[in-house]
Amino acid sequence: MSESSPLRILLVDDTPEAESYVDRWLRADIPTVDVRRVPGQTELSEALAANRYDVVITEAHLSWTDGLDILRAVKARQPEHPVLMLTGQGDEDLAVEALQAGFDAYLRKGTHQGGRLAAAVNASLETARERNARQRAEQALIESEARHRAILATAPDTILTIDEQGRIESVNPAVQRMFGYEPAEVLGRDVTVLMPLATAGEDPGDAEIESSGDADIHWLTGVTAGRRKDGSTFPLDLAISEVRLAGRRLFTGIIRDITDHRRAEAERIILLERERAAVTEWRRG
Repeated sequence: MSESSPLRILLVDDTPEAESYVDRWLRADIPTVDVRRVPGQTELSEALAANRYDVVITEAHLSWTDGLDILRAVKARQPEHPVLMLTGQGDEDLAVEALQAGFDAYLRKGTHQGGRLAAAVNASLETARERNARQRAEQALIESEARHRAILATAPDTILTIDEQGRIESVNPAVQRMFGYEPAEVLGRDVTVLMPLATAGEDPGDAEIESSGDADIHWLTGVTAGRRKDGSTFPLDLAISEVRLAGRRLFTGIIRDITDHRRAEAERIILLERERAAVTEWRRG
């Protein structure tokens, strides 16, 4: 429903005059209301299939069904639409039953209920909007997390999260290919199981040492050495970023195996040296 379009009310009621007085009650506070009464199952099925309404108002007891069945029928097709019970046959027990079943409001018929009915309709629409917005946000989060997991699962680099004490909190499957560990084998262990830290007393090589601040740990960024499960070492490039999540300080590390890069660089240097030697020899000749 847009701001310029009428509020479409689907009224499920046996009483022919119900449409006129519900329209009158609501129109006093909602000038653009459009009330349409459905008196039977066939008309209700057609209306639900067409989905040309914003709010359903139903009696508690009808000649051919009851309000709880109406509620279930609406929610089965359009769970986002509010459903209110407006009845002249109810009592306190029915009110409790209706609200527990999922009705957005319960009201008794009567001219004094006109303002309350309009307020209940507006409140139910606002609740529905908030609920739909929350569901969209939750769905977007689920999709975002799914994409994130897919990226982590297929990334060639090892990506891990470390807490301030240097313990590994999460790691992607690439750790198995790069280090020989299954992810579960390194969770909760100190990050030194995978790579040397300055606090471990190892030579950091070309890496730059960055303090994490008040935490008793120093991270290495740049080129350093990794340690596989079998104890062998290899050169890696490490990038660390700091994040704060729910008041906690965490570090995300992206680790790239640069063994092939180093090998290619060494071969390039050897070729250059050979070329220089060949040029020198040629000049001498």
